[in-house]
Amino acid sequence: MDQLLLFFVSLIANLFSAFSGGGAGLLQLPVLIFLGLPFGVALATHKVASVALGVGATIRHMRESTLERRFTLFMLMTGLPGVVVGASVILHVPGRVAEIALGCLTLGLGLYSGSRKSLGQNYLPSHRDRSGMVTGGIVLFCLGILNGSLTSGTGLFVTLWLVRWFGLDYKRAVAYTLVLVGLFWNG
Repeated sequence: MDQLLLFFVSLIANLFSAFSGGGAGLLQLPVLIFLGLPFGVALATHKVASVALGVGATIRHMRESTLERRFTLFMLMTGLPGVVVGASVILHVPGRVAEIALGCLTLGLGLYSGSRKSLGQNYLPSHRDRSGMVTGGIVLFCLGILNGSLTSGTGLFVTLWLVRWFGLDYKRAVAYTLVLVGLFWNG
C-alpha cells in the first residue's frame, strides 16, 4: 500500500513540477518522510525521481534549442558548487532540524508565490551586465546550497529567481529549471 501511495504522490508531484518549473519535493519529500524514511534517504530518493523528470525535459529542450548556451553554462558553474556544499552540510544536520527547516522553506515559498500573481508574464532580459551576473550567480550558488541540502521547492525558487532577477518569462524559466536543476543539480 505504501508503494502505491508513493507512486501516485510522485506522479502528481512530478506532473505539477513539469507545469510549474519545480516543486515536486513540496509533495514528494514530506510523503517519503511520512512513510518512515530517514531524512537523508528520503532526500536521495526524491533526487533520483527528479532526475528522471530532468532527463525528459533535457531531451525536449535540446530538440527545440530553447536554452541559451552561455546562460546554461553560467547556471551550471554557479549552482553546482552550491549543490555540493549543501549536500555535504545536510549529512551533518540532525533529521528533526532538517525537517523543521524544510517546513519553514515550504511555508516561505507558498507565501511568496501567493503574493506575486503577474510574475513571469513577459520576457524582459535584465541584469545581464557584470554586476548583475555576479549578484545573480551568488543567489544561484545559495539556491544550489538549498537544493543540495533541503531540496524541497528549490526548483520553484530557481524559477522565480530567473523570472524576477534575469527577466525571463515563466516558460523560459521553467525550461532552464527543469533541465538544469532537474537533471544536473539533482543528478
